[in-house]
Amino acid sequence: MSTSGRLETQGVGDVAAELLDWLAGLLSAPMSIGTVTACRSREGAVFFDAINDEFGYMPGIEAMRRVLGTDESDEQVAARLSGCFMRLFEGPGGPATVSLYESTYAGTTRRLHQQATAAMAAMLCRCDMAVRAGHGEPPDHLSLEAGLLARLLRIDDRDAADELRQRLLGWVPRVTAACAVADPRGFYRGVLIAMHDTLMVLHAPSPCQDLS
Repeated sequence: MSTSGRLETQGVGDVAAELLDWLAGLLSAPMSIGTVTACRSREGAVFFDAINDEFGYMPGIEAMRRVLGTDESDEQVAARLSGCFMRLFEGPGGPATVSLYESTYAGTTRRLHQQATAAMAAMLCRCDMAVRAGHGEPPDHLSLEAGLLARLLRIDDRDAADELRQRLLGWVPRVTAACAVADPRGFYRGVLIAMHDTLMVLHAPSPCQDLS
């Protein structure tokens, strides 16, 4: 929520980077009580409103707000969303579990650590970056790819950012469709819709172009 005060003074690429980073964080681990409290606070409301002011109406953001706008306590919401995260993304597999790994969608086997993992590792190396030691996820996890795109937008690496945005658009719609079926509460479906819509906002001759 700390980004809300800066949104109005940033270009679209900068705001998209902030939003991608935030969405990536929501897909990297279950929401903590602190994150839920921040999202439901006055500052959180300003943050959500600023996103819609910048990009126009975003259905994914509104879906998230509806789930958060319950009369339950922060602790209850956090517990419910944590359980939803674990069932959706850490479950035993099958139609009720949604994979956040590009390897699942890039090949025919749905096996992890395939070509997409190697390609993302090579891209990180090319950008002189690496997955933080102890992170525990391969580089083709959606949270890492989205976080890398945010970083590339900030450092104005236009070619790499465009390549990665196109790469994400090749499989994020499939993740979003899978989550739409598996997520009855709608919060993580909203996260993925917002992720996809942010990628589409960046559709321009250069995704790092200052459009402000």
